[in-house]
Amino acid sequence: MKYPFVLVAGIAQTVAKPQTIADNVGGPASIFQELGNAGKEGAPSVFWFSALLSVSLGVMNLLPIVPFDGGQMMVAFAEMLRGGRRLSLKLQMQLSTIGAFLVMVLVLGVVTLDIGKMATGR
Repeated sequence: MKYPFVLVAGIAQTVAKPQTIADNVGGPASIFQELGNAGKEGAPSVFWFSALLSVSLGVMNLLPIVPFDGGQMMVAFAEMLRGGRRLSLKLQMQLSTIGAFLVMVLVLGVVTLDIGKMATGR
């Protein structure tokens, strides 16, 4: 039950210390590598890793970026503050474009980190 809070604290700590990003962030290759390590330890480790991965994806989905649920909640909150009036379609499109760009930067960043880790053998 405490792992979502531990995960959020870990994300905050990683953002606060950018020099630790390369060690604490990984993409698909890192996930497969860790899954392989868990597989060597047995089925309970694989299930545990899968559960932690699921919690991680759930927490990431709550980021306040429009394609994610957290972004949709932010838009709904803004509309609530406006007395129920919807945001203009132009603003919604701008938020979606910015959000899609941020997601692409995130994906490219973690894939680049994975490639760097594979190149250096870490």
